[in-house]
Amino acid sequence: MKSLKALIVDDDPLICDITSRILTANGFQPFCANSGEEGLRELYKLQPDIVILDIMMPKMDGLTVLKRIRQLTDVPVIMLSAMIRTDVTVRALEMGADDYIKKPFMRDELLARIQSVLRRSSITSSSRFAYSYNDGNLFIDLEDNRVLLDGELVRLTNTEYKLLEYLYIQAEKICTYSMILEDVWGGIDPGHSHYIHVYVQRLRNKIERDPTAPKYIVTEHGIGYRFEKQKK
Repeated sequence: MKSLKALIVDDDPLICDITSRILTANGFQPFCANSGEEGLRELYKLQPDIVILDIMMPKMDGLTVLKRIRQLTDVPVIMLSAMIRTDVTVRALEMGADDYIKKPFMRDELLARIQSVLRRSSITSSSRFAYSYNDGNLFIDLEDNRVLLDGELVRLTNTEYKLLEYLYIQAEKICTYSMILEDVWGGIDPGHSHYIHVYVQRLRNKIERDPTAPKYIVTEHGIGYRFEKQKK
């Protein structure tokens, strides 16, 4: 890895110290802030390559800090949380967090999440968005509204296509149930998330080699779905 700057915002000095040691040993330049206010000041000053942000902090909590960050920059943000409530995780993702890690976390998990988020950020910033996708098996062409599997046309209903298009445009990012309902179904009641499950299964039956072990449309349990690009 390059010597990238990582800003750790956490009111627990022990977490800051442990995270800093892990990052330093893996080629990062870590900087710590022990409050949300200090974190925002350091953000302005350092312009870090990634932010690791605790949710539960006094005075200014992590969600408030995240909101301020997203008003200023699209720097990758990974949330840290000891909370197990799914609604908090979902809210953080909908507010613009790139990923989340539950405390306590393992060293390898932290590094893998950071690498994944930085890779996605690099792809997004360099090419922004590709209107076609082809991994040798699945071909998606948004300009011509075509989907091919092994060279054969996949026939999709309008809703199936809209769902696949939405997940692909957000590729590698977690799309929560409420986000999908808002953008694909036009904001119907969140209680109708079963619509999504039905259409995801239909899509999997049409584009996955093994719908019971999907590679493209991956489940984020209790949260939503993610389109995962495959290597050629």
